[in-house]
Amino acid sequence: MNHELGIPEWELNRSFASRRIAELAQASGLFLAHFEYRTALPLPEDWLPQGEEDLAPQWHNGILAEHKTSHFRNDLMIGSYHPQHQSAWSSHELCHGLVGFAWEPDASPFSHALAARLAELLPVTLFYFFDDASSRRCELHQFGRPLHGAPCLACERASQSGPRALDGQRMDEGLRFFEAELKAIDESRRVGRMVPHHHGVIDLASDAAQYVHAQLNRLQSRPFQRFIDVFFAPEQGWHPSFESLRARVQLLKDDLLGLRTCPPWSASPKTWIRQDLGMRLIQVAADSEGDVLAELDQMIERLASEDVDLNDLMSTYESLTEEFVLPDRETVFSTGYPMGSHSGRSVHQILEGLTSVCPLALNYLADEPESCLAVAEKFSQADGPQRRPLGHRFSDWLAQQGASTALELARFEATLCQPIPLDVYRVTLANISDDHGPLAIASDCRLIYLSNEAAQIADLGEGGAVLLAIQPNSSGELEIKIMDPELAEPLFNGQVDDPVTRALLLQLGILVPERYG
Repeated sequence: MNHELGIPEWELNRSFASRRIAELAQASGLFLAHFEYRTALPLPEDWLPQGEEDLAPQWHNGILAEHKTSHFRNDLMIGSYHPQHQSAWSSHELCHGLVGFAWEPDASPFSHALAARLAELLPVTLFYFFDDASSRRCELHQFGRPLHGAPCLACERASQSGPRALDGQRMDEGLRFFEAELKAIDESRRVGRMVPHHHGVIDLASDAAQYVHAQLNRLQSRPFQRFIDVFFAPEQGWHPSFESLRARVQLLKDDLLGLRTCPPWSASPKTWIRQDLGMRLIQVAADSEGDVLAELDQMIERLASEDVDLNDLMSTYESLTEEFVLPDRETVFSTGYPMGSHSGRSVHQILEGLTSVCPLALNYLADEPESCLAVAEKFSQADGPQRRPLGHRFSDWLAQQGASTALELARFEATLCQPIPLDVYRVTLANISDDHGPLAIASDCRLIYLSNEAAQIADLGEGGAVLLAIQPNSSGELEIKIMDPELAEPLFNGQVDDPVTRALLLQLGILVPERYG
């Protein structure tokens, strides 16, 4: 893992474009925060759109949902590492940091929307085109990988081998998209209304309008003006004009094309940490008054200095929580990255996630709430950034601990909670009456072995161990098929030789022909 950027090394080497983005990001001190360990602070009521509630992230089946416009901020230079996203998102997020954002006092909603649209242009071009032009794909996706929805795991594995030969046509397509979108932005600015430019499902004009709807009150608030005044020196992400942002976007695009060199920001990781903590404290202060507001104001001013002692700052805040009603220290300083002596990880938040996906395994390991928290803390200490759902990462960790029954339960629960894309070719093309040639386990089938103890806890079977086949039916709903555990070894080894068994497994859709014709 690249500890400076908070990203697995291979994600920075998946394409020629991602390599260059990583170089510039590292020189700029940029990095990513782990989304699942970062707590979202309550938004002040007057920052919310009228009549709307604060959409805090909520766990569901081990997935912490990210609201598209509430959680993302162009002015947060630290990007987000979300385990549910595909690896191409790392470069996309770092690119946002390298682009920066434009903000002007008293700007109209339309001006804010244009700036947001422009800030999104190059990161989107990178994600859909420049990165894709040299990232490796699996055999099935040589003519185009899925860029929306669940990532192809085989493509993700292939991209770990580094870039493929550059696809010039894909780069040209990306450049045409970039230029057309930039013309639409310039025309929008000229005529004073949004001129859309659609490319497939990409609609940056609409995205920008949604972003400003969610963020406008914050962007037009006095606390945000203070945020800019206190925490942004020149060449540290903020552009004082639309023209400045436009020039940066063009320069960085040319750098990725090898035409010009874009300088990194004049900053260090601590610069971005101070900005992030500054906004978090400003957010807390916006809901405070009286003596505690004065204390928070002093802390915000202390953060303005590059020499601020972050450990001392956190201790000061903790002292305030003992005297005033404030969000606790863990909530405020769980930022998703380490700082000072603090891990920056919310163990309570990850425990909520584990409880939502693997309650049986968690309760097997610890039957008291305090013990569950201890399990979550041990897991969090070993949980590095991976593009895997929480339940599966927890299963991997349990395997390293040698916790066999808990491991079986966790794998079972995680499989039930993780969406499995339906293999439409299995449903429509497999000829169950024609069993000849090699067979393979269907791509949408997950096989789980449960020992007698685990099966009893999960209330499956009639006693004894079981082999489960978990698979979506033609409607996409998951079904659990309970099978003889003696089938586990031949299935896992791909050696089902008995013709009656082969025919039955083919009929059930657990096995499919390697060739359909």
